[in-house]
Amino acid sequence: MFKQVTITFVTLAAILLSLNISGLYGQQQSVNIQVLMDSSLADFNQGSYRYALGGFRTLLELDGNNPRYSYYAGRCLVELKDELDEAIEMLYTASRTNVEADAMFYLGRAYHLHYNFQDARTCYERYGKTASKQEKKTRRLKHLIETTG
Repeated sequence: MFKQVTITFVTLAAILLSLNISGLYGQQQSVNIQVLMDSSLADFNQGSYRYALGGFRTLLELDGNNPRYSYYAGRCLVELKDELDEAIEMLYTASRTNVEADAMFYLGRAYHLHYNFQDARTCYERYGKTASKQEKKTRRLKHLIETTG
């Protein structure tokens, strides 16, 4: 009987220990994700889009369903004028979730840079319906719409 109680206790202790370790791993991973997000945002805000893109791509590998990561990765690609097909996919995803108010503008910008003027115009016009007068002026929205034909 004592042997059976000891085996049960050891088994229970092992299960609890493994749950505790996996919980700590999850906490560590969430802390690392937050550190990577903060670092990537800092690079982005400093205009270091290539560095920021690497961070946001890593974040997308960890959580591909996060529209905020898609938004920032797509924005980086638009700013770099690189891999515009991928930028369009990412910004399309982000624009459908309203994660950032200007996602539609940058989707339009990606289309524009990709010479898809009709879709660019549609996105710019949609963005114009919700943007403030100051945002429209700062982004030269009227001019961009005119250049799409």
